[in-house]
Order: sequence, then structure tokens, then C-alpha cells
Amino acid sequence: MLDCITSLMNQRSVHAEWGLIVVNNHSQPLSDQLSILISEIDKAQIIQEAEPGLSLARNQGTMSSRAEWLGFLDDDARVTDSFIWQVIDVIDREDFDCFGGHIRSWWKYGRPHWLDESFGSKPVLRSDRGYLKEDFNWGSNIFIRRRALLDVGCFPWNVGLKGKHLGYAAENIVQIRLREKDYKVGYDPQLQIDHAVLPHKLKIWWHIRSAYATGRDGKEVFPEQYTIRGMLVTLKNCFTRPLKALWKWVTRKNYYWQNMITDSGKAWALWWGKVMS
Repeated sequence: MLDCITSLMNQRSVHAEWGLIVVNNHSQPLSDQLSILISEIDKAQIIQEAEPGLSLARNQGTMSSRAEWLGFLDDDARVTDSFIWQVIDVIDREDFDCFGGHIRSWWKYGRPHWLDESFGSKPVLRSDRGYLKEDFNWGSNIFIRRRALLDVGCFPWNVGLKGKHLGYAAENIVQIRLREKDYKVGYDPQLQIDHAVLPHKLKIWWHIRSAYATGRDGKEVFPEQYTIRGMLVTLKNCFTRPLKALWKWVTRKNYYWQNMITDSGKAWALWWGKVMS
């Protein structure tokens, strides 16, 4: 969290333009160093949330704020020096009710040779600032008009990360509900953050668990993948992808046994997660 708070302190914009809410979710009290650093930011507050859950933490922050706009950042992210200025520029110039930006992987803890350098970075959803009709902004770099978020019931508490329990799709579901009520969802590729690839994501087992959680939580976001046809396609991949992985391992110089295990395991984990949804 220290890198995240420090990057916010380094903003070139006037501090009076924004405030900070840190929700300490199901964790030890913040260190004195962090508490002092946060206290140096105008309009900053720390909230304790005993029950684990990313959605619960986000909702707690939402209810504690009276700002017109809310931004959600992960504690393992860092922003550019002009980030707040860019956010304010989007708010002033566009009619979005929700928007986000690009996320780049940050190899703070090193990168194992088998993990591709692009892992952790998100696809650029469009080349310029504008509306998103179908794609989704990611929860580690997303801004939502507070009244719109309240109107759709905030973040669903039954999905998403809960302590060490992997979970996804909460922010996707929020954007689906916003669109259903004709709120405008946008995107700005210049609004960028660096997101740390944490040590547990450098292990094979995490990637398999992540695939399972993706399959389990994605039904409301991608319902077509959970039809009979969609499930059959997923099951087919359980057999074809391990074969392709084995072939890549034999024929490619930079495809390692870790990639073969990960790609094969993810295919089966995704299918099983969909079955359990």
C-alpha cells in the first residue's frame, strides 16, 4: 500500500480537488508510517471493515463518502504523477457515469522465466477516449458517479475477492447494471496505472485457481458461455488445449513445462468452475 499512497502524494494536481478513503479490510491495523502518510493528504480518512470482502470494502467506502465521483484503486497499484489531473479532465469534459483506463503489469517482485512479460497488463479497449458499449473497465482502475453506483445497489457482496478466496466479476456486474439503466460507461487509454504482480501470482497453482474462480463467477457477465453449446466448447478445450500445450513444449524454445502445466490445468479448472457456478 505504501507505493500506492506515495504515488497519490506525488500528484501534480491541487490536493483540494480530491480526497482519500482507505478501507482496511479484515487486516491488521495500518503501520504508523502509513497512517502518518495518509494523514498528510487533505480530506483523508481510514475506515476499518472487519468482515472480509473486496465488495464489502468498496461499499463501505462508498457509503462513507459524499463526493460526486468515486474512484477505486487496488492497494498494490501505483498511479502516474498526472493521474488525478487526468481523472478530473475526463469528468469535466465527458458525460460518462463510469469510466476507467489502462492497466500495466509492474514486476515489482521479479518475473519467472516462464511467465510472459505481458501477464498482468490489460488489453487496450479502444485507442481513444470514448464510450464502451460491451467491454468492461477493470476494478483496479475505475471511477463511478456515486449516485449511479447507489442506484444499481453498489458492488454485489456475493462475488469478488474475499480474503484469500479468489473471486471476480463484481465490477463487471456493476457496469452491466449501469448500462441496463442507461448510464454511460467510458474509457480513456491514457488513464494508466501500474499494477504489481504479487508473489503469489508467480506460482503455477494460483493461475489454476484463478481460472476456476473465473469460470465460477462469470455466469452473469458472459451467460452465452454457460449454455449447453458454451459448456461443450469449454469441455472440448479441456482435451485440445493440453495436446496443444504438449506440442508447444516439444517444438518451441521459449515454452516451458510450467506453461504446459498451467495451460492444461487452466482449461480443466475453467470448465469445473462453470460446472460449479
